[in-house]
Amino acid sequence: MRALSIHLCESRSGVLFAHLNSMVETAINRVNTVGGTMSESIFDRITAFLGSKSAVQKVADDPILTAELLLLLHVALADGKTEKSEYAAILRIASTDFGISPDEFSEVAEYLKDFGYETSSEQAALAFADVPFERKVMLLRHLLAIANADDDLDPKEANLIRRTADLLGVTPEELHKSH
Repeated sequence: MRALSIHLCESRSGVLFAHLNSMVETAINRVNTVGGTMSESIFDRITAFLGSKSAVQKVADDPILTAELLLLLHVALADGKTEKSEYAAILRIASTDFGISPDEFSEVAEYLKDFGYETSSEQAALAFADVPFERKVMLLRHLLAIANADDDLDPKEANLIRRTADLLGVTPEELHKSH
């Protein structure tokens, strides 16, 4: 087991070293052809590489985003089935509004399954208690988009959205107003 973990560490550090080496070569070539300071280019690229967060880290670090994604999944599952159109709507919202690519979403869904399985819809909605009103309305509109994606608003989906709106203090009139 120890040999395997040492091998994995060596493999990972070898990949990281190869990537850093490539970045250094690119920076040197850029300095030689364009001019500028090599140290800025190298440090900027290393920082960008090491500082980027995965989608799962982004979700894990943002309780409001976690709560919203849980609610989106809850409304999709409220009628006991998830249509492809509902899942496509979740992917679209995650991508356009939260910067989570469809390729990354399966990992995010696994994270939510593992760490949010005990979170009820009411608990997730209550995470929005102190967010601006416009953000609450955006959440409810996302929930409506998921529920209507299959052109069949199930009573269980409608009830979940209604309860969420009540918890957030958003009336149907406010929800349907254009902001």
